Amino acid sequence: MSFDFFLPSDKSTWREEMRNVRKYYRGGDVTSLSVGEPLGVNGTPLYPIEVMYREDRQCAALLVRGDTNDYHKTPYFFLSKAKRDETIVWLKRDPS
Repeated sequence: MSFDFFLPSDKSTWREEMRNVRKYYRGGDVTSLSVGEPLGVNGTPLYPIEVMYREDRQCAALLVRGDTNDYHKTPYFFLSKAKRDETIVWLKRDPS
């Protein structure tokens, strides 16, 4: 298993990834989008959006948090709570 991460210079790649998540959510391949509890890494809080896919694609949350209760969720971490919250609203926004 590998993890991808985006730097501030990767804006176009990050936007493409978020557009894909929104497309999969609208199409039913993503069954749940939720915010998770912050996770501290070396004193830096990371704010997750937890994505649950229809098919069990990976166990990223299990590897990151070591919690078997979240093994079915794929986390996307943000450095800013405000940006995370803005992004989840955009992901869930009705297309009409």
